[in-house]
Amino acid sequence: MSSQDLPPRAPDFVEIYNDVIDGATCRNIIERFENDDRKQPSWSQKSKAPKDRTGMMLCLPDHDDWQDVVDQVGRAVMLRVHDYAKRYPAFGMVLNSGQCKLTHPLLERIEPGQGFDWHIDGNKPGTENRVLSTILYLATIDQGGETQFAYQGKAVRPAAGMLVIFPPFWTHLHRGATPAEGQKYNLTSFVILPA
Repeated sequence: MSSQDLPPRAPDFVEIYNDVIDGATCRNIIERFENDDRKQPSWSQKSKAPKDRTGMMLCLPDHDDWQDVVDQVGRAVMLRVHDYAKRYPAFGMVLNSGQCKLTHPLLERIEPGQGFDWHIDGNKPGTENRVLSTILYLATIDQGGETQFAYQGKAVRPAAGMLVIFPPFWTHLHRGATPAEGQKYNLTSFVILPA
């Protein structure tokens, strides 16, 4: 690659895709979540009761009656992952290895006073195979609730149907700020490269 092939500035590798799923689908998923009594307090790979993460969570692949959402969201997210790979050809080499898979989504509700403090997505045992993080927002938050990226100086405000994609590494320290009002709903998945 010659210097004339390089982009004029370094990218931050945080990409936003709007209208990944429509508003009616977002509302339907939220309603199903609220009516599902299998929700649990939010957990992380490290702990079932983390001090840095609060909310309510449902692991969709654990429940056959959520398979339609898993399939629909998986297709929509993978379309954008392939677009991301076109934008960043080095990631394209990873994706095009044919080994990558998208994890099934975790559905989480975060209320005012709750959130997920500064963290990275690929730093604990069981997460080292993550090569890309994706967050699909199901509700629009007018104040607070941003996904904040420390080193990129960027904050992404949730909007229903919006997807944010970014690397899970130490370069992308981030947190889920608490919403000032309303409830934030996320579907989180990871592109993984199995060992």
